[in-house]
Amino acid sequence: MRYKVGEIFTNIEVCELVMSIHYNEQDFDEGDLLERINRFTLYEIREVNVDELCTGYYYIDKDNVIKMSNLDFETMPPIVLGEKYGDKYDVVDGNHRVESAILKNRKKILAFFPIEWFLKIYLQI
Repeated sequence: MRYKVGEIFTNIEVCELVMSIHYNEQDFDEGDLLERINRFTLYEIREVNVDELCTGYYYIDKDNVIKMSNLDFETMPPIVLGEKYGDKYDVVDGNHRVESAILKNRKKILAFFPIEWFLKIYLQI
């Protein structure tokens, strides 16, 4: 599936996508993926700068990064972002995709961006 900047997805849709690409139940338990995704109810597809993402905090399977870097970035699922800490966004899901983008010297990557967080912080609602 190709994702378009500006498309809106619910947390349920994002959870379904994440569950469809992860085959190891341990991924959900250790990373609290679904719980972290469900902190927000709406996500927008945005193109984000790779250098604005938190990296290096999780174990990364280097073989998986190399394998992913050979895939088509245009059809790769977007990463899922959480809160922003300082000047970096927390990567809830997609650390291997981020590392493969770095390996390929890509400057931007598609992401599910939590809309409510953005609205609360920047519009103070």
